[in-house]
Amino acid sequence: SRQVMADLVASPSPTPTKNEKDDVLTADKLSAHNHQMEVADLQARHRVAIDRMQMQYEDCLSQRLQR
Repeated sequence: SRQVMADLVASPSPTPTKNEKDDVLTADKLSAHNHQMEVADLQARHRVAIDRMQMQYEDCLSQRLQR
């Protein structure tokens, strides 16, 4: 196993080609985009939840007013 380590250390790490750099950039953009989508999804769910709570509250109020 020492020989393998020596070979790994000896071999120079290949410099990333332009394509590889572009791939990394794309991955970063993709992850940022995914994050934005998740945030938007959470905000939408939050709005729906608040609407539901408000509807329940309004129903409760109108029932009390009708009595």
